[in-house]
Amino acid sequence: PHRLATWALAGSCGLATCAQAGWVARDLDGNTSTVEAFYDSSSNLTWLNHSAGLFWTIGDAMVWAAGLNTGGVSGWRLPSVANTLVGTYDPTDPQAQHSNPDPALSELAYLYRSTLGNKPASIWDPVAQTYQVVPGGGWVNQGGLNQIDPNARYYGLTAAPNNITKQWLFHFDTGAQSMEPMGTVANANALLVHD
Repeated sequence: PHRLATWALAGSCGLATCAQAGWVARDLDGNTSTVEAFYDSSSNLTWLNHSAGLFWTIGDAMVWAAGLNTGGVSGWRLPSVANTLVGTYDPTDPQAQHSNPDPALSELAYLYRSTLGNKPASIWDPVAQTYQVVPGGGWVNQGGLNQIDPNARYYGLTAAPNNITKQWLFHFDTGAQSMEPMGTVANANALLVHD
């Protein structure tokens, strides 16, 4: 079993509305009046309920994650995002700007859509060549992750070959992700996960 799975506060989803009963608040620092993390039994991941603010680069966010120790727990990392853009990047393509990733391929999309039950804020309509609003979509079910700024972008990692020249961002306000050439994005946030 997951080594953080035993550090639970009483009751799953007790502090939050969530899609699955396997979303459990975690006390990592011994102060049971605070929630430092949430364990998702369906993905077997623990999500840190903390944000350190903005990072200038994805490299800075990775260094912070690698050095973080919360209540004696280290080994945090940036979550994965889907490689939805294979091949060349066309910044004029609206679909390339923002895509709704498959939750099976992205830990951030899985958290957003499968675990917490959120819908994308909009979906691409190929006929109209524009995004259509999804009723009830967006960052509705927060699951107690009260440190997430829905207006901020969050770094994610992909094992894609273009990962060294591109940086991936997840948008909690829309449930979409985007990819930008490395070095063009400054000041994105980081939400950390633990295996």
